Amino acid sequence: MKSLIKLKMVMDEFTTEHYKITANMITIFCYIAARPEEVITTRDLPAIFGLPQTTINRLIRTMAERSYAREEGFKWLRQTVDPVDERQRIVEVTAKGRMLANRVKEILEDDQ
Repeated sequence: MKSLIKLKMVMDEFTTEHYKITANMITIFCYIAARPEEVITTRDLPAIFGLPQTTINRLIRTMAERSYAREEGFKWLRQTVDPVDERQRIVEVTAKGRMLANRVKEILEDDQ
């Protein structure tokens, strides 16, 4: 039961940040945030999550600077051009995203 309570608290943390959050966004964000030392490109993510590249791109863009709907993005992630393959984007967590990831980590690691 404790795990379900923690899950609810994590979900609340994300929805407090933005009401349009989806489970796929949370999954992708947590995957990227948990690997700060790795270079993660958008090309790598479809195989990991079983989602089409277009879906991955849309979700990341929404969590980055702005969505495809021209709305302001969440600014949790940053995309930069891969210097090896300019068609690809490297994805990393921003300072704002790192703060969110740290709050989630605190919830999950709390023993109470």
